[in-house]
Order: sequence, then C-alpha cells, then structure tokens
Amino acid sequence: LAERKRAEAALRDSEEKFHTLFEESRDAIFINSRDGRFVEINQSSLDLFGYDREELMGMRAGDLYVNPEDRFHFQRFIEQEGSVRDWELDLRNKSGQVLHCLLTASLRRDAAGETIGYQGIIHDSTQRRRALEALKSSEEQFHALFEDSLDAIYITTVEGKFVAVNRSALDLFGFTLEEMIGMNATELYANAEDRQWFQEEISPTGSVSGFEVTLTRKDG
Repeated sequence: LAERKRAEAALRDSEEKFHTLFEESRDAIFINSRDGRFVEINQSSLDLFGYDREELMGMRAGDLYVNPEDRFHFQRFIEQEGSVRDWELDLRNKSGQVLHCLLTASLRRDAAGETIGYQGIIHDSTQRRRALEALKSSEEQFHALFEDSLDAIYITTVEGKFVAVNRSALDLFGFTLEEMIGMNATELYANAEDRQWFQEEISPTGSVSGFEVTLTRKDG
C-alpha cells in the first residue's frame, strides 16, 4: 500500500511538472488527432495564433496552414519517419498574418501501437526570417555597390592579406583576382614604410581620409 502511494505521488509530481512546462513554454505546444482536431493546446498557442481556447479547439490544424498541401507533406513524412525536427512551415494567425514557423513533432500512438495523432512544438521564427532576409538584401546591395564602384575597393587583414577586391582594383593595379588575393598589401607600396605609417594613422580612430600614398601597378 505504501509503495502504491509513493508511485501515485510520483505520478502526480510528474504530471504537475509536465503541466507547468506545458503552460509556461514560450513556444506553442499542441496535441492533435490525425485529422487535425486539437486535443490539447497551451497558452502560447493561443497567443501565437490570436484565437481564444474555444475557437482554436474547434478548428483543425489544417485550417492554420497557408498552403493546405503542406499538411499532407508533413503527415506523409512524420508517419514514415516517426518525427520531424525544425520542419519549416508557414501558418496564418487569426488576423491573416503569415507566420514563418519551425515545427518539431512526434507521433502519438495508442496501446496497440497504432498512430492516433501528433504532438509537438511550434516555434515562431518570423522575426528571425525577416532579419535574415534583410541581411541578405543588405549584402546584395553592398555587393552591387562594391562591384560597380569606379574606385578601387578592398578589404585586408591587419597583416595586409587581401580578403576581397573589386573589379576596379584589378583594373587599377593590373593583376588578376587570383594574383591579388594571394598578395600582401605592402607589395603595392612604392615605399614599404608608408604601409607602417598608414597603420599608425588609422589605429587611433579606426579610419583615415585623404591619406596620400604612392602605389605601384603590376607593370611597375
């Protein structure tokens, strides 16, 4: 009897911990049937999609998909593999906003081992996706400015090894890209001491402007 009570107490403790994790998770956690009916949803699910509990419990998971075919692809994959991790998915909230999400889920089975549904976590990666898209756009704009500039633009290490040079730099000095990337900036200086002078000037403030220097082309 005492052992049974200990087991029941341990079970209650485990259920309470699970319930706490379930409700306090910042990510949406769900349990649904194979046909998409929600069995359990946490508060973050309601916050993410903007529905109240009665509304969301009355919906099916497929109703949240931007592209209904994605639900079919998800089901086919998870039932073959048993789980998915960071599955990219576009869902829509109550106001119609598209949410870029990462879904991690596993199968739910009954006592006979038959699949009865899915349980998982939905992480909203919308802000991360937007930041990556903005970064990509910024990089593309920088690359266009870098390559289209009529002036020579370069990036070197502190030691002088070229990391990047644009077309105008190659035209100015007469080297190929492979030749110049393999060089040290000091090799372009007519007076090697000017390289040290330049480094002494740039170190205190991080930049120089109008710094006069004599450089040499490939043909001398």
